[in-house]
Amino acid sequence: MGSKIEQPTYGRPRLLSPEYERELTRQAHVASTHRAQGRYYVMVASRALFDLDQSGWVPRDAIFAHFVKRSGDLKWSMLSELGRIDDEETLRAVARIVGRQCLPTARATALIRRIRIGDCPPQPDRLTRSLLTVIATHCARYPTTSEAEIVAALEAAASAVHEDSSGCKESPGFGPGTSGSSADAR
Repeated sequence: MGSKIEQPTYGRPRLLSPEYERELTRQAHVASTHRAQGRYYVMVASRALFDLDQSGWVPRDAIFAHFVKRSGDLKWSMLSELGRIDDEETLRAVARIVGRQCLPTARATALIRRIRIGDCPPQPDRLTRSLLTVIATHCARYPTTSEAEIVAALEAAASAVHEDSSGCKESPGFGPGTSGSSADAR
């Protein structure tokens, strides 16, 4: 009756002993192993994007200047995500995409992550299906809506997208804002 029931362990198995993890975080001057790993990936990306032989963060390509703040500090979140890309040439190619688009941090990080994990672009008819769902919901709520009103609303929306310089037309067919997820709106 006094036997101890073993609880299942959840999550990833530990690769390092807790003592060694604590030592690594102490040496990196951070509070957690998560932060130590983040710093490591930032350094991987920095070696690929910047000339570390010079003082300051001198980009190897002018487009890589996007990853340095005006204050001269690095954009840590973006670089940490870039550093997780295995191949250095791929890392630079993805950095060029992000740099050309001048994306804010959250959108850039989401794009880098999608490319890194191989997330595929949305299906071509996804936007059409989404619009039809919105129209059906609207018509259920307002049954007197005519076909002419729906067409006029779609034309007005198309015109607004055409006039808006930050619309989808400037972003590639794959990236933030194209998946239809609410996370892309951030």
